[in-house]
Amino acid sequence: MARRVSRGRLGASCRAARISRTAFDPRRAAAGEARLRASAYRLRRKIHSGHQTQRLLRWSDAGLSATALTQLLAARLLSGIAVAFIEETFLRGAMFTALERESGVRAAIVLTAVIYSATHFFASFHIAADRVTASSGFDLLAGTLHLFGNPLAILDAFLCLFAVGVVLAVIRAVTGNIAACLGLHAGWVWVMLVTHQLSAPVRDEPLSFLLSGFDGFVGWLVLGWTILLGAGLYEFYSRRMRTERLHLAGHPHQ
Repeated sequence: MARRVSRGRLGASCRAARISRTAFDPRRAAAGEARLRASAYRLRRKIHSGHQTQRLLRWSDAGLSATALTQLLAARLLSGIAVAFIEETFLRGAMFTALERESGVRAAIVLTAVIYSATHFFASFHIAADRVTASSGFDLLAGTLHLFGNPLAILDAFLCLFAVGVVLAVIRAVTGNIAACLGLHAGWVWVMLVTHQLSAPVRDEPLSFLLSGFDGFVGWLVLGWTILLGAGLYEFYSRRMRTERLHLAGHPHQ
Protein backbone atom coordinates (compact mmCIF):
# COMPACT_ATOMS: atom_id res chain seq x y z
CA MET A 1 0.00 0.00 0.00
CA ALA A 2 2.82 2.37 0.94
CA ARG A 3 4.61 1.51 -2.33
CA ARG A 4 1.53 2.34 -4.37
CA VAL A 5 1.12 5.66 -2.57
CA SER A 6 4.80 6.40 -3.01
CA ARG A 7 4.66 5.53 -6.73
CA GLY A 8 1.54 7.68 -7.11
CA ARG A 9 3.23 10.63 -5.47
CA LEU A 10 6.31 10.13 -7.62
CA GLY A 11 4.26 10.01 -10.81
CA ALA A 12 2.37 13.16 -9.85
CA SER A 13 5.64 14.91 -9.11
CA CYS A 14 7.05 13.93 -12.51
CA ARG A 15 3.94 15.13 -14.32
CA ALA A 16 4.05 18.41 -12.41
CA ALA A 17 7.68 18.82 -13.32
CA ARG A 18 6.93 18.20 -17.01
CA ILE A 19 4.06 20.70 -16.91
CA SER A 20 6.28 23.21 -15.16
CA ARG A 21 9.03 22.80 -17.75
CA THR A 22 6.46 23.10 -20.56
CA ALA A 23 4.80 26.19 -19.11
CA PHE A 24 8.07 28.03 -18.54
CA ASP A 25 9.99 26.83 -21.58
CA PRO A 26 12.28 29.79 -22.37
CA ARG A 27 12.28 29.02 -26.09
CA ARG A 28 8.49 29.11 -26.31
CA ALA A 29 8.38 32.23 -24.19
CA ALA A 30 10.86 33.93 -26.52
CA ALA A 31 8.89 32.86 -29.59
CA GLY A 32 5.67 34.18 -28.06
CA GLU A 33 7.30 37.47 -27.20
CA ALA A 34 8.61 37.77 -30.75
CA ARG A 35 5.12 37.16 -32.17
CA LEU A 36 3.69 39.76 -29.80
CA ARG A 37 6.28 42.33 -30.86
CA ALA A 38 5.60 41.58 -34.54
CA SER A 39 1.86 42.06 -34.03
CA ALA A 40 2.43 45.34 -32.19
CA TYR A 41 4.74 46.53 -35.00
CA ARG A 42 2.15 45.70 -37.67
CA LEU A 43 -0.52 47.51 -35.67
CA ARG A 44 1.67 50.61 -35.38
CA ARG A 45 2.33 50.51 -39.12
CA LYS A 46 -1.39 50.31 -39.88
CA ILE A 47 -2.16 53.20 -37.54
CA HIS A 48 0.69 55.25 -39.01
CA SER A 49 -0.39 54.41 -42.56
CA GLY A 50 -4.00 55.32 -41.82
CA HIS A 51 -2.89 58.64 -40.37
CA GLN A 52 -0.72 59.44 -43.36
CA THR A 53 -3.36 58.62 -45.98
CA GLN A 54 -5.63 61.24 -44.45
CA ARG A 55 -3.07 63.96 -45.23
CA LEU A 56 -4.21 65.14 -48.65
CA LEU A 57 -3.06 68.75 -48.31
CA ARG A 58 0.29 70.09 -47.19
CA TRP A 59 -0.33 73.41 -45.49
CA SER A 60 2.21 76.15 -45.96
CA ASP A 61 4.68 76.46 -43.10
CA ALA A 62 5.49 80.06 -44.03
CA GLY A 63 4.22 81.98 -41.03
CA LEU A 64 1.80 84.79 -41.76
CA SER A 65 1.28 87.63 -39.36
CA ALA A 66 -2.23 88.38 -38.16
CA THR A 67 -2.31 91.45 -40.40
CA ALA A 68 -1.14 89.55 -43.50
CA LEU A 69 -3.63 86.73 -42.87
CA THR A 70 -6.48 89.21 -42.42
CA GLN A 71 -5.53 90.98 -45.64
CA LEU A 72 -5.38 87.66 -47.47
CA LEU A 73 -8.80 86.58 -46.22
CA ALA A 74 -10.34 89.95 -47.05
CA ALA A 75 -8.85 90.07 -50.55
CA ARG A 76 -10.02 86.55 -51.37
CA LEU A 77 -13.46 87.33 -49.99
CA LEU A 78 -13.77 90.33 -52.31
CA SER A 79 -12.68 88.10 -55.21
CA GLY A 80 -15.31 85.54 -54.25
CA ILE A 81 -18.04 88.16 -54.12
CA ALA A 82 -17.03 89.57 -57.53
CA VAL A 83 -16.93 86.12 -59.17
CA ALA A 84 -20.24 85.12 -57.60
CA PHE A 85 -21.96 88.33 -58.70
CA ILE A 86 -20.85 87.95 -62.33
CA GLU A 87 -21.56 84.23 -62.69
CA GLU A 88 -24.80 84.14 -60.73
CA THR A 89 -26.25 87.15 -62.50
CA PHE A 90 -25.59 85.55 -65.87
CA LEU A 91 -26.12 81.83 -65.20
CA ARG A 92 -28.70 81.50 -62.44
CA GLY A 93 -30.19 84.90 -63.23
CA ALA A 94 -30.73 85.62 -66.92
CA MET A 95 -29.96 82.19 -68.41
CA PHE A 96 -31.87 80.16 -65.83
CA THR A 97 -34.93 82.40 -66.17
CA ALA A 98 -34.97 82.07 -69.96
CA LEU A 99 -34.43 78.29 -69.93
CA GLU A 100 -37.05 77.76 -67.24
CA ARG A 101 -39.59 79.74 -69.22
CA GLU A 102 -38.92 77.90 -72.49
CA SER A 103 -37.98 74.37 -71.38
CA GLY A 104 -38.95 73.92 -67.74
CA VAL A 105 -37.12 73.96 -64.44
CA ARG A 106 -35.34 70.59 -64.84
CA ALA A 107 -33.79 71.58 -68.15
CA ALA A 108 -32.75 74.91 -66.66
CA ILE A 109 -31.04 73.17 -63.73
CA VAL A 110 -29.12 70.68 -65.89
CA LEU A 111 -28.11 73.06 -68.70
CA THR A 112 -26.90 75.86 -66.45
CA ALA A 113 -24.93 73.32 -64.39
CA VAL A 114 -23.28 71.89 -67.54
CA ILE A 115 -22.35 75.36 -68.80
CA TYR A 116 -21.09 76.39 -65.36
CA SER A 117 -18.84 73.33 -65.15
CA ALA A 118 -17.61 73.47 -68.75
CA THR A 119 -16.54 77.12 -68.63
CA HIS A 120 -13.97 76.29 -65.94
CA PHE A 121 -12.00 74.25 -68.49
CA PHE A 122 -11.69 76.91 -71.17
CA ALA A 123 -7.99 77.63 -71.50
CA SER A 124 -6.42 80.99 -72.23
CA PHE A 125 -4.92 80.77 -75.71
CA HIS A 126 -3.19 83.59 -77.60
CA ILE A 127 -2.03 83.87 -81.20
CA ALA A 128 0.51 86.56 -82.00
CA ALA A 129 -0.57 89.12 -84.57
CA ASP A 130 2.19 88.17 -87.00
CA ARG A 131 1.12 84.50 -86.89
CA VAL A 132 -2.55 84.99 -87.72
CA THR A 133 -3.66 83.00 -90.76
CA ALA A 134 -6.88 81.95 -92.39
CA SER A 135 -7.08 78.94 -90.05
CA SER A 136 -6.27 80.86 -86.86
CA GLY A 137 -9.90 80.71 -85.79
CA PHE A 138 -9.71 76.92 -85.68
CA ASP A 139 -6.38 77.06 -83.87
CA LEU A 140 -7.84 79.42 -81.29
CA LEU A 141 -10.84 77.15 -80.75
CA ALA A 142 -8.64 74.06 -80.42
CA GLY A 143 -6.32 75.79 -77.97
CA THR A 144 -9.21 77.05 -75.87
CA LEU A 145 -10.82 73.61 -75.66
CA HIS A 146 -7.69 71.45 -75.50
CA LEU A 147 -8.47 70.20 -71.99
CA PHE A 148 -11.52 68.40 -73.36
CA GLY A 149 -9.18 66.34 -75.55
CA ASN A 150 -8.46 64.13 -72.54
CA PRO A 151 -11.85 63.83 -70.81
CA LEU A 152 -10.77 61.21 -68.26
CA ALA A 153 -8.15 63.60 -66.88
CA ILE A 154 -10.80 66.17 -65.98
CA LEU A 155 -13.74 63.84 -65.26
CA ASP A 156 -13.59 64.17 -61.47
CA ALA A 157 -13.26 67.95 -61.60
CA PHE A 158 -16.02 68.29 -64.20
CA LEU A 159 -18.47 66.16 -62.19
CA CYS A 160 -17.63 68.05 -59.01
CA LEU A 161 -18.23 71.45 -60.59
CA PHE A 162 -21.37 70.10 -62.27
CA ALA A 163 -22.65 69.04 -58.83
CA VAL A 164 -21.92 72.53 -57.48
CA GLY A 165 -23.86 73.99 -60.42
CA VAL A 166 -26.79 71.67 -59.75
CA VAL A 167 -26.90 72.63 -56.07
CA LEU A 168 -26.89 76.34 -56.89
CA ALA A 169 -29.53 75.91 -59.62
CA VAL A 170 -31.79 73.86 -57.34
CA ILE A 171 -31.58 76.54 -54.66
CA ARG A 172 -32.38 79.15 -57.32
CA ALA A 173 -35.44 77.13 -58.32
CA VAL A 174 -36.60 76.66 -54.73
CA THR A 175 -36.13 80.27 -53.58
CA GLY A 176 -37.07 81.98 -56.84
CA ASN A 177 -34.08 84.36 -56.76
CA ILE A 178 -30.28 84.37 -56.75
CA ALA A 179 -29.70 85.91 -53.31
CA ALA A 180 -28.82 82.63 -51.59
CA CYS A 181 -26.84 81.52 -54.64
CA LEU A 182 -24.71 84.67 -54.44
CA GLY A 183 -23.79 84.01 -50.83
CA LEU A 184 -23.09 80.30 -51.29
CA HIS A 185 -21.09 80.86 -54.47
CA ALA A 186 -19.01 83.62 -52.88
CA GLY A 187 -18.28 81.38 -49.90
CA TRP A 188 -17.29 78.50 -52.18
CA VAL A 189 -14.85 80.66 -54.16
CA TRP A 190 -13.46 82.22 -50.98
CA VAL A 191 -12.67 78.85 -49.38
CA MET A 192 -11.14 77.58 -52.62
CA LEU A 193 -8.90 80.62 -53.12
CA VAL A 194 -7.69 80.62 -49.51
CA THR A 195 -6.97 76.89 -49.68
CA HIS A 196 -4.99 77.36 -52.89
CA GLN A 197 -3.01 80.15 -51.28
CA LEU A 198 -2.14 78.34 -48.05
CA SER A 199 -1.76 74.71 -49.11
CA ALA A 200 -0.65 72.32 -51.84
CA PRO A 201 -1.97 68.83 -52.64
CA VAL A 202 0.10 65.84 -51.52
CA ARG A 203 0.53 63.69 -54.61
CA ASP A 204 2.50 60.74 -53.16
CA GLU A 205 -0.21 59.44 -50.83
CA PRO A 206 -2.54 56.48 -51.59
CA LEU A 207 -5.67 58.64 -51.42
CA SER A 208 -4.29 61.57 -53.40
CA PHE A 209 -6.60 60.64 -56.28
CA LEU A 210 -9.46 62.14 -54.24
CA LEU A 211 -8.14 65.59 -55.18
CA SER A 212 -8.24 66.39 -58.87
CA GLY A 213 -5.09 66.94 -60.87
CA PHE A 214 -6.90 69.84 -62.53
CA ASP A 215 -6.48 72.28 -59.65
CA GLY A 216 -5.70 70.19 -56.56
CA PHE A 217 -8.95 71.19 -54.87
CA VAL A 218 -12.05 69.84 -56.57
CA GLY A 219 -12.39 66.12 -57.25
CA TRP A 220 -14.04 63.01 -55.84
CA LEU A 221 -13.75 64.10 -52.20
CA VAL A 222 -15.30 67.52 -52.78
CA LEU A 223 -17.94 65.88 -55.00
CA GLY A 224 -19.05 63.69 -52.11
CA TRP A 225 -19.20 66.64 -49.72
CA THR A 226 -21.08 68.71 -52.29
CA ILE A 227 -23.79 66.05 -52.62
CA LEU A 228 -24.20 65.80 -48.84
CA LEU A 229 -24.24 69.56 -48.31
CA GLY A 230 -26.53 70.01 -51.29
CA ALA A 231 -29.10 67.65 -49.79
CA GLY A 232 -28.99 69.56 -46.50
CA LEU A 233 -29.25 72.94 -48.22
CA TYR A 234 -32.21 71.78 -50.32
CA GLU A 235 -34.06 70.61 -47.22
CA PHE A 236 -33.26 73.84 -45.37
CA TYR A 237 -34.44 76.19 -48.13
CA SER A 238 -37.47 74.04 -48.95
CA ARG A 239 -38.68 74.25 -45.36
CA ARG A 240 -37.92 77.94 -45.22
CA MET A 241 -39.90 78.68 -48.35
CA ARG A 242 -42.86 76.58 -47.15
CA THR A 243 -42.87 78.52 -43.89
CA GLU A 244 -42.79 81.83 -45.72
CA ARG A 245 -45.65 80.81 -48.02
CA LEU A 246 -47.76 79.74 -45.05
CA HIS A 247 -47.01 83.00 -43.32
CA LEU A 248 -48.01 85.02 -46.38
CA ALA A 249 -51.21 82.97 -46.69
CA GLY A 250 -52.13 83.93 -43.15
CA HIS A 251 -51.59 80.48 -41.59
CA PRO A 252 -48.27 80.76 -39.74
CA HIS A 253 -49.02 77.86 -37.36
CA GLN A 254 -49.82 75.19 -39.91
